[in-house]
Amino acid sequence: MALAEERQADIVCDDLLLVGEGTHEPESTLFTVHAERLGRIDSPFEVSALKMATDDFGILKPLFRREFLTASGVRYNPAFRAGEDFEMLLRCLLASARMVVSHEALYFYRARRDSLIASPVRCLSQILEMTDALIQDMDAKTHGEIVEALESYRRRKRDELVDARFREPLHAGRWGECLSIAVKNPTMLLRYAAVLGERFLPVGVLLAIAA
Repeated sequence: MALAEERQADIVCDDLLLVGEGTHEPESTLFTVHAERLGRIDSPFEVSALKMATDDFGILKPLFRREFLTASGVRYNPAFRAGEDFEMLLRCLLASARMVVSHEALYFYRARRDSLIASPVRCLSQILEMTDALIQDMDAKTHGEIVEALESYRRRKRDELVDARFREPLHAGRWGECLSIAVKNPTMLLRYAAVLGERFLPVGVLLAIAA
């Protein structure tokens, strides 16, 4: 709250302490896990609409200034079951909200086995639906850079979905299903090899060589 008042922010968030299922102590923080993509974060920073579309801070748990929500009329879209936080935050930023993120990790985030995020194929499919809807609603002439960033975000999520569709039966030991997916998508063999390499390094290397 002090940070929100200091920066006159409409939205304020912090880093997340990631807590595994069945444990009580955080294993890491979100910004640490994604340090390669986000860079070093050691002070509060502002997030613009373009930065949101590029870096994706949708998983953060924001506090909103009530006056902003009342004046802007921005609300969660109940049609989205995944990516709804990203969508709302982006719409807030497009409505001139000021968003500040603290480098401190204060929120404990536990990923439960029965949560939506624990079902990557379903979650990513719904995120892609949300992204498609955002892009269709966006005026490319007014928000060209943001549309380009969203299209890049969509490509990244599609790649993650390709991996997830292969990883899901792999982790369940459904080898026949994995083979069927690989046969139907020969252009994806390098990606499947990388997924295999996460679990069975020699097999992944051999597939990569064969591809």
